[in-house]
This record gives sequence, C-alpha cells and structure tokens, in this order.
Amino acid sequence: MRPPASTHDSWQSALSPATRLAEVKATLKRAAAEIATFGRGAPEGTRVLLYHSVTRTGLGDAGEMTTPLGLFTEHLSILRERGWRVVTATDLVGALRSGARPQPRSVVMTFDDGLADLYDVAAPLMREHGCPSTAFVTVAGLHQSDASLRHPWPGGYLTVQQARELLDLGLVDIGSHGSTHARLGHAPDDVLARETAGAREALEDLLGRTIRLFAYPFGAADMWDERARGAARSAGYDAAFTSIFGVTGAGTDPFEIRRSRVSWRHSAREFRLLLDGAYDWYAGVQRLQVLLRDILDGVR
Repeated sequence: MRPPASTHDSWQSALSPATRLAEVKATLKRAAAEIATFGRGAPEGTRVLLYHSVTRTGLGDAGEMTTPLGLFTEHLSILRERGWRVVTATDLVGALRSGARPQPRSVVMTFDDGLADLYDVAAPLMREHGCPSTAFVTVAGLHQSDASLRHPWPGGYLTVQQARELLDLGLVDIGSHGSTHARLGHAPDDVLARETAGAREALEDLLGRTIRLFAYPFGAADMWDERARGAARSAGYDAAFTSIFGVTGAGTDPFEIRRSRVSWRHSAREFRLLLDGAYDWYAGVQRLQVLLRDILDGVR
C-alpha cells in the first residue's frame, strides 16, 4: 500500500528498490536472530528500547520509524506477561554512575525526536500500563521549526506545552536530542557546542526542568565520536544514549548506553527475540559501518 504523498521522505512504495533491499535485509536478520537465541536465555543487564513514532495506522515505513498502536500494545503486554520490569532511564543511569548492577530482566522505554503522537497516542497507553519512559527531544522540534531540522517528520513534533504536560504526568521524562538533530560525528566545534550544551540550556529554559540525559542523533555510523562524547560530558549531562544494539550492564560507560531499535517490523515473535538478545549481534555490523565510513573518509 502506498502511503500518502505528505508522509516522510523515507516512505517507499512496496515495489521500490529501497523497500526490496530492506525486506531482504530484514529476512536475513530474522534468520540470524533465530539462530542467535537457540538454547540460551536473555543476556544479563537492562535493555533500553528505542521507539520513534507510535501511529494509529498499520502502515510501515522503509525507515522503520513507526510502530502501529495495536502492535505497541502487544509489546507492552509481552513485557508484563514475561515479567520484565520497566525502569526509568534515570534509575539506570544512577546505577551505572554508582557502580551498581542494573536490575535483572529490566527494560527502559525511550522515544527519539519528540514526535507529536507521543502525546496523544503512546503516552496515554503507557500511563494505563504504568510504564515510565524518556523522550529525547530537539529544540527545533519544540519550536515547531521544521526548516532547522534534518529530515523533518511530517506528523509534527511535541509543542512546549505538550512536553510540559507529559512531564507533569510523571511517566514521561525529557532528555536532549540536540538542537537541530545534526550529525555529531566529525562535527565542527561550534556545532558540537550548539547541539550539546546549547540544546541543554535551551530545553531547560523552555521546560523549566533540569535536563540530565542526552541521546546522540542518527544511527551508529553517523551519530558520535570521541569528540561528541566529550562534548556531551562537558555540557553537564549525566549520560548519553547510543543506537547500538545490546544490553547495558555493570561497568557500561554512561556515555555509551546501548539501545535496541523497535518498529513495525517487530511482531510479537520478533519482539520476544529482541528481548532475548537475538539481535545483539547486529552491534558488530554497526561497528563495521563506522569503520568503513572512517576508511572511506580517509581515502577522500
């Protein structure tokens, strides 16, 4: 089914080469996941789940940004039925910084970009299930300034008032995702300052709350390097979240917290596999992407 023309530019028709390639990739990942979990249980540590948009439609986008509401409801039910404890990102970071071991069979719910449907679709359901979460928002998104954002989302972003209301509910915390969702890897000093320290200061002014957590924008190959990591630390954040698959255990660097991306591709079966660590091997692929990028940059 072809999505409406107004949707994000990552949407593709069912027959496009990009979608075909994505389907092949997803099939191979599922096969590897089945093998990866054979004969073993979930790895120790806290698994941080990374969502973006929870929608009322059943459409799936090639960029894997969306999760239909019905499927998201299944995910929350699976967590409860299988005895997973939903803890806050702040609790996880507190454990890491104190040297304590994260709670067993625990997950953290996070949402990147601060998209509008968090307010009226995802948050009410999470409140019903008693699941706390953290939304990593951009300053430009809260300002409704699409022109300042890279790849703006057509469904829109949380307003400042909506973000304040979510904070007041006590179930959604707010972290920083930068000022404009700019790539931080190999970024100039002024960009790093704007997207880390500048974003934190702006968000605190807008929301009237102390912002302690940061999430590097984009995927593993583009999102951060040692300079970006240092900028996040210098900006006063307590921790920074990556998009690298895996679990977070005792001894994890608070500025390299791993997250497992979740989307419409994760049926109930796929979601159980993800919780059991079936896709953690993909972190090796992500690291390889970074290495190849660095090699190509050196050649250029």
